[in-house]
Order: sequence, then C-alpha cells, then structure tokens
Amino acid sequence: MKPNQGRGVAFFESFDVPVAEVAATDRGIRIDKVWVACDVGTVVDPINFENNVQGGVIWGLGHAINAEITYSEGMAEQTNYHAHEGMWMFQCPEIFVHGLENGHKVRSIGAPPCRPPHPHWRMRYSRQQANDCAKCRLINLSILCKGSQMKNLYLIALASALLTLCAPVFAESPDIIIELPAAGSVSTEEGFKAWGRAYEVTSHTRCANCHVGPSERPMWSGQAYGKTRVHGMNVMAGESRIGAETIQCSTCHAYREGTNDIPQVAMNWQLAPIEADWFGKSSREICTQLRDPARNGGRTMIELAEHLNHDLILHWAWNPGGGREPAPYSLQEHIDDLLVWGIAGFPCATD
Repeated sequence: MKPNQGRGVAFFESFDVPVAEVAATDRGIRIDKVWVACDVGTVVDPINFENNVQGGVIWGLGHAINAEITYSEGMAEQTNYHAHEGMWMFQCPEIFVHGLENGHKVRSIGAPPCRPPHPHWRMRYSRQQANDCAKCRLINLSILCKGSQMKNLYLIALASALLTLCAPVFAESPDIIIELPAAGSVSTEEGFKAWGRAYEVTSHTRCANCHVGPSERPMWSGQAYGKTRVHGMNVMAGESRIGAETIQCSTCHAYREGTNDIPQVAMNWQLAPIEADWFGKSSREICTQLRDPARNGGRTMIELAEHLNHDLILHWAWNPGGGREPAPYSLQEHIDDLLVWGIAGFPCATD
C-alpha cells in the first residue's frame, strides 16, 4: 500500500463482509476499490447476484459520503429520500463481488449489502482524528439502516473507523500557517493597505462570479468569457445554493482525477451565502459585509482565516486550471492580509 492509501473492513449481522481501499488526494478522499464476500448459500443467478451486491454498496456508500440528517427544534430538517444525494458516477469505486456458496440453502440478496459500507471505508481513521472529521458529513448512521438490526457491532465498527486519511484531506492545508499578529503591532494605515490587497481577491472574477447575493444565477466574467453575462444554460442554484431544486451544480462541476478544465473540487460546487454579495460591489461594501458577524457567518478573524484554509472550493481560486486567470497573490498571502486587517481593527472606508 502507498503512504496515502488505506484499507478498511467491516462486518454486520448480515452475510456479507466488505473491504474498501481508499486514497487521500489533494482534493479529497477517493474510494478506489471495494471487495465484498457474501455467504449466501447457492447463487442461483450470478449476474443479478453481482448486480444486487454492487447496487447495495453504491447505495450504502452514497448515504455515507453524501448525506446527513440535521435537526432544528427537535425535528429532522430532511423529510425524505429526495433530501439525500446519491452516489455520483465519478465517486463510484470498482466493486468486486464473490459468492462463497458454503451451503445449499438459497438466501435473499438485496438490502443487506447496503449496511456495512459506511464503517468499512472509514476503518482507516483514528479516534482522535474523528473530531477533525466533523466536516466530512459522515456522521449519520441512521440514514443507512434503522431498527433492531443495527446492533452494537455495527456501532463499534463505526467508532473504530477513523484512522489516518481524513484529517490530512479535510483539515487545513499543511502548507498554510495561520499566525495572528500581536495586538497593537499593526497600524490602521497598514490595515487599510492589507484590506486593499484582500479586496483585489474578493472582487476578482474567480471569487466574485459565485458571490452574487440574492441572485440564484452565477456570473461569467473575466478574460476567458469575453463580455460579462450570467452563467449560460439557464443555470439556477435555487435556495439551496447548490442547484438541488433543479439540477445540482455538481452535475457538471463534478470532481474528476486528471485535468481541471471544468471547474471542480472534491466537495459540493455552490454559490456563496446570500450575505456574501460581492459581484460588482465596491471595496467599502465588501469590507463592511466581511467584518460584520451578522453577515459573515458569525466568524471572528481567526475563523475567517480557517474558513479559507479548509474549504476546497475556495482553494480552487488560486488553481483554476483550464487556462483561467487565478486570483491574485496566494492563499497564504490572502490569509495573512485578512489577519493584518483584522488585528488593525477591520478598518473600512466608512470609518
């Protein structure tokens, strides 16, 4: 196994045991292969047997990596299956199925393969790093299966499921340093200069095209697009900001290994929150928005820096591929400027 690869195994009170091979990449965790051994007795229809097991694995993994259940005022916010994204083709691993045929009894093969995938691909993570993996959206076993069959063994498999891959991929970039300047070490004038550079980034086409405020439509602007106009193909991000109401942004902006000709990252492609309205806005307007906790997600200066560091969709601005112009400066320089601006008291032109 390579240093950035791992294998995990899981079992359940069922008759199939899966093993997954996963790899950590600079854009996220990639599931490469899954092997499933099923003790089902006699396999009557080998083709449909294999298809059923493969479908169960895709079903289970889809829930594990793409779905979550959140609660508000004691009620689940998701109402049914339509609220949970399935597994996309680009996410699907190569799946190998083997029927052991240890007996003559014919047993059914349908839902059972969906149960173990959630823990087995996470078997390469440590308990400590599980806390760092809160952003992975892999926390809701109840989506996979409910009722008496979800016994302690399954929960133990999940609890032990976090070894060495998740933190390096989903946590902060190891090359970025978040170091807050000492209090009183930055003058207001220096803070203004730092904000001026930060505004060059926030107003740049790589950032502003998806920071469109209440509009549901991203923009096309910059040298690659010629004239400025709304995104083609009548793209509508909807209230979800990811296109869930019509066609998800990730349908086209789906992560693929290799070239980066189509904008893509290993997370949902989406519009920025409505409050982050930057397209065509002045330095004063963006400055006052970004320093206002009511409009910046309640973030402090450190949390703004951390947000920039761990959200892969923001990293794309400096590595857009396809011959696109990257955002100015570097991610490290942009984070440094935000911290300098913050320690100087977030000065804006309105002050």
